[in-house]
Amino acid sequence: MRNKLYATLDELEKTYLKELDKIRVTLQTSLTKDVNNCSRLEDELQQLHEAVKSLSENSKTEM
Repeated sequence: MRNKLYATLDELEKTYLKELDKIRVTLQTSLTKDVNNCSRLEDELQQLHEAVKSLSENSKTEM
């Protein structure tokens, strides 16, 4: 009876660890995508900032 219980617990543990690994991979993939999007958006915002700054300086010069 004890061996059967241990075998069942081992199977549950394996199943649990597989599910946890799937969740970890999913979250890691999502996090990687989010970090890449943030980096891209940061670059785009920096370019926009520089363009607005340049337009502002040109407007002041023309006045």
